[in-house]
Amino acid sequence: MHKVTKITEDMDYSEAPGSKAESGIEKKINDRQTPLSANAALPQLRNDKFKSYEEMIASNSFKRVAKNLQKYTGETVRPEKLGSLYRACVNALNKIISIEKSHREELEQLAVQLVMKEMGIEEGEIDFRVKIVGVQKVGSSEQQAMPEEQQIEIEEKLFDKLSDVDLEVQKRRFINSLIHGAAVKGQYMFHLVDEQLKEINPMLPDLYGATMAMIDAGYWMMSDEVAAIVASGEGKGNNEMGKTKVIANENEIPIVLAKGATFAILIHELIKGVMEVYSLHGQPEDPEIQEAAMDLADSIDQETWDLRLGPAIWEQFREMYPEELFEEDKRYLEKYLIIKLYQMPPKEFNEMMKMILRKDVEAKPMLESLLKEVVDDLYNEHENE
Repeated sequence: MHKVTKITEDMDYSEAPGSKAESGIEKKINDRQTPLSANAALPQLRNDKFKSYEEMIASNSFKRVAKNLQKYTGETVRPEKLGSLYRACVNALNKIISIEKSHREELEQLAVQLVMKEMGIEEGEIDFRVKIVGVQKVGSSEQQAMPEEQQIEIEEKLFDKLSDVDLEVQKRRFINSLIHGAAVKGQYMFHLVDEQLKEINPMLPDLYGATMAMIDAGYWMMSDEVAAIVASGEGKGNNEMGKTKVIANENEIPIVLAKGATFAILIHELIKGVMEVYSLHGQPEDPEIQEAAMDLADSIDQETWDLRLGPAIWEQFREMYPEELFEEDKRYLEKYLIIKLYQMPPKEFNEMMKMILRKDVEAKPMLESLLKEVVDDLYNEHENE
């Protein structure tokens, strides 16, 4: 008799014993009701273990979060522990802020140097303006989910361009997941300067690890409704951990304005800023479509899901990189490859991303071919200079 393998109806917690996501989050993943569920760049995968690609990346992201929380705090990710986790996070943040207070300028410079080195950013390529600010009250400038009436207004105004707008929104949404995924994965790079941090205070690396792990875990422990209240600043004691803004004028050096409550959070915001600079190269030429795509794709409720699922998407994306991108002296080429991908028209971009995330056999040779184009372009550019 042929054996039928049952496809699980739940996320896979086998590698995160004792941990579990908030039930509403789990239901949206299982029912494919997240902001990324219908994204044109996400593959439609179904196998013996997972019923969708989304469920697979959610399980992978959750496993990473649970392992980090266990490593730094000894705790498991459980929704009922959200209150105690919040208090522990506040205590750790207060210790960090107290230690950092007389070293902020030094740490700000170190954060910029670290991100520039690891992301292959050359001197004068981006104007970084950064600040470690401690914990501040959430402002009201964050973009909330767009009301339905406003969405209808945009659709009516751009009726003749709706198909183009939809494609650009899909592309922008996926790029956002890569931006936040890279920031979450990279926020632990403070370990690369552990020795310098320990000279300030031996406790700093562990305190950074604990706070970042607790913040990450919080996104999986609170419902979307609670997350929306926290993001809006309406809840008691809601504080802003960090903020990034990119200012880019044509033919001028882009400016990344980044602030963070702590050194580790500032690193997260800086990576976000650099990735946002890359994304500018992939914006549509039509200013109306560009504005509509940003309005429809960028909001706090969607960002919460990018922070949950983005890290696993970013991991899958980088796993298909040509090997030379991991060589120390060629790391700077990564940004040019990402920009080359972002410059693709939406349909082409979506198909390419599907191939990469599915790990199709053609994906790696195609990326190698794009990287060769990048190297040739750079060579020709320098020859002309």
